[in-house]
Amino acid sequence: MSEIINNREHHITHKHSGSEEHSRPEIVPGHPVHTFLLENQEIAKLIENSLKPHTQEFEKDDTSDIVYQLIEDLNLLLDIDKHYSRKENLIFPYLERYGIHGPTNHMWRINDFIRDAIKNAKKMLSNYDGEKEEVMNALHFVIEEVLHMIYREENILFPMALENFTEDEWVKIAHESDEIGFCLISSVEEWKPKRNQLDEKAFTEGYIKLETGILSLKQLELILNHLPVEFPPWENEFT
Repeated sequence: MSEIINNREHHITHKHSGSEEHSRPEIVPGHPVHTFLLENQEIAKLIENSLKPHTQEFEKDDTSDIVYQLIEDLNLLLDIDKHYSRKENLIFPYLERYGIHGPTNHMWRINDFIRDAIKNAKKMLSNYDGEKEEVMNALHFVIEEVLHMIYREENILFPMALENFTEDEWVKIAHESDEIGFCLISSVEEWKPKRNQLDEKAFTEGYIKLETGILSLKQLELILNHLPVEFPPWENEFT
């Protein structure tokens, strides 16, 4: 896991060219996906550097000091609710507009399992009376599920969102993120995307420019297909 953390850290902090920033907006500080990756890095560090070692110490000797340290670790990990809430309230709705429902329903359910698991492990430790095996099982479950969710986000959810969302949708998500807050990071840089102007050939090349931003024809078709209305046969009106 330490190798994964180092790779993610390099991905987030490495300097990139302007052209690469346009093709890969998630590498730009302030972009919502960059922020999610930064949070995942901090979550993984908390698990690897604190929760896992303290769990191992607890297994060897369940002193009151190590129980207290585990409770503190879980208190910090509860901050993950902000990470999941932004994902659920800002990412999932846009995916569903594009007709993508499977990952959102599945991940939301697992998010709730993880929230409950962290709270349950904390409650067991707060009322600890020697039930070491039960507590160990609860802690291992939390660690495993949180790390698996990081993998699902970075290999399934975020690539899917980056493939479908428009730049304007990402801008709106970035602006609304502040209201929910961030997980284990104090602040986020403001993201100011470099707007690219499309020439007159852009439409024929698969894009259309609207007042609110730029859409691919595929994205426009998906939006129209999922509107709760039926369009009349207008072609007859022009003959």
